[in-house]
Amino acid sequence: MTTLPIDTGVTPANLGIETEGQSAGMDGLTALKNIVNGTLPSPPAFGVFPTCIEEVARGRAVLRTVPGTHFLNPKGDVHGGYTMSVLVSGLACAVQSTLDADQGFSTLEMKTNFAKPVMPGLEELHVRAEVVQAGSRVAVAEARLTDDRNRLYGLATATFLLFTLPASPASSST
Repeated sequence: MTTLPIDTGVTPANLGIETEGQSAGMDGLTALKNIVNGTLPSPPAFGVFPTCIEEVARGRAVLRTVPGTHFLNPKGDVHGGYTMSVLVSGLACAVQSTLDADQGFSTLEMKTNFAKPVMPGLEELHVRAEVVQAGSRVAVAEARLTDDRNRLYGLATATFLLFTLPASPASSST
């Protein structure tokens, strides 16, 4: 069994893909709140990149993470892919929190700026993400990766395609 390098509240037992119908009828904010309270499983990526959702509100999400030494690159700092991955997780949570129950989304593009290297031995890092603009087809969000002293490590913006989810076969038959 895998153990995570920090106590994020996410364990292998509560990671996974939700079973069909678990979040049926839930809007995005409700689904995220159910991940926080353990009613729905945390995404499997939260086990790879030890992350948990600290706060979620409509159009906003705060995630907590600590990079383990398994993310170090040959230079001894944390690989940039870690920074990008936790930033996009925050961006996605912020966008999901604005969606109706019948909506889905997909990343169209993402831009990341690295402000300073993430070094091993850092305490917790926080991803603070916010939706900047949400229309009927596209949402734009931004996120910052900071430490407890509010030092900036990374900044990302992303554009997401919003779409209507297809009806499940069970709900479309009468």
